[in-house]
Amino acid sequence: MNFADIRQQLKNPRFSFWKMAGVVFGVQFIINGLTLYTNYNLPDKAIRIKFLNWQMSGEYLRQQLMSLILVSALGFLALNIFYTLTVKKAGFKSFCYAAVMGVLVIILIDQGINYFYYRDTFRQIFTAPVTYFSDIFIGVIIIAIALLITIKIARANDVTIRNKALELLNIKLELEKKEADYELLKAQINPHFLYNSLNYLYARALPVSDKLADGILTLAEIMKYSFTNQENEVNGKVLLNDEINYVEKVIAMNALRFSDHYHVEFRKTGNPDAHRIIPFVLITIVENALKYGEVGDKNQPVIFDLTISHEELHFAGINKKRKLTGPVPSTGLGISNMMERLKKIYNDRFDMKVTDTGDVYTVNLKIPLSGC
Repeated sequence: MNFADIRQQLKNPRFSFWKMAGVVFGVQFIINGLTLYTNYNLPDKAIRIKFLNWQMSGEYLRQQLMSLILVSALGFLALNIFYTLTVKKAGFKSFCYAAVMGVLVIILIDQGINYFYYRDTFRQIFTAPVTYFSDIFIGVIIIAIALLITIKIARANDVTIRNKALELLNIKLELEKKEADYELLKAQINPHFLYNSLNYLYARALPVSDKLADGILTLAEIMKYSFTNQENEVNGKVLLNDEINYVEKVIAMNALRFSDHYHVEFRKTGNPDAHRIIPFVLITIVENALKYGEVGDKNQPVIFDLTISHEELHFAGINKKRKLTGPVPSTGLGISNMMERLKKIYNDRFDMKVTDTGDVYTVNLKIPLSGC
């Protein structure tokens, strides 16, 4: 018997104590009603008055209250324990152990009530043990049948509820899939339309301004990578070269905004050829630094340092924190989403450390390039 499972079941019981108490009270009410009717119709007046006075006495009411509490507690424990054993498919030994303990508790409760309120019946265990234990055996059989029926009905209801929940979940997943397919179709249409529109604007801007035309072309290439990178994925990873080119274009695109007041350095060491990485990881660090970093300080530029070895990629983003005059719109999901994606692909084989000194914000990311 797994006592941990039983203890957990009693903390969140399948059968509540108060429902059990309600059932016991209902049975007591019926039995007392039948007893009262029988006593009321006894032919001997003296015996009738004696039994009616006893049934209306405070002592009898206390005995009934004690029986209600003890029997309700026993039923609560028995139902939940045997339900747990059934669900967990416990062995025959566990059921026997629980049954023996249950019978002993039944005898203890019965004899305890008899000792305080029905002494003649209490002595029966010594004077007529066969009769007493025969009655107990019949009672245990009745209780066992009631337990079995109740647990069977509860299990059937649980299975029905679980099947309905699974059916609803399947329907929900099917609807979500259809919505995702629809969104994917829109995503396939809109980005292509945007990319073609940017190419058209590039052609129109070329005679007017080289810088404007270059900016439009860079933006078009950024957008193109964003929605075509999945076509080149292998096991959820893209070529490291493509990811680096994407980062460089984003940095270049931001340079158009600040013109001469843009001081960002992207340092690269090592050969990225033949290596792969999950997409949009490096760019999250870059965008975070460009968004909150001071890009206009030539004495303390924003630095991105990429070091590639055969075994590992090390990417660092270092930026002086920009003094903000107001709140910067942010969902706060960029870094957290990136961490979730890294955990999903690399498990505990990556390392990311963030250092905030108050003036300077540094992110160091290490990703394995082999064995993944």
